[in-house]
Amino acid sequence: MPGSQTGGPSLASITRERSIGIIGGGASGLATAHALRDHGFTNVTVLEREPQPGGKCLTFWHRDRSYELGAAIITPACRETWELARQYGVTTKLSLGVSVV
Repeated sequence: MPGSQTGGPSLASITRERSIGIIGGGASGLATAHALRDHGFTNVTVLEREPQPGGKCLTFWHRDRSYELGAAIITPACRETWELARQYGVTTKLSLGVSVV
């Protein structure tokens, strides 16, 4: 069986109905699930220990003030990120000349 650089099976050798589990619902896990879906995989599950996805990209509140953690700024060079935001209806706001999710 042909393998990837890490020795595992290549995407071409895996049936699209095979169960795939992704550990972690952070940016990388969600991007991987999205890419697999785009390649026709139909049985992908993302496992996340927190009640919400996003990993270290989150908002937390302290004394009635919000604080953003993780990747919250999108520069114009992040074309793929902008496309994903558009596809999923993610809204941004302009702050200090950059867009903030």
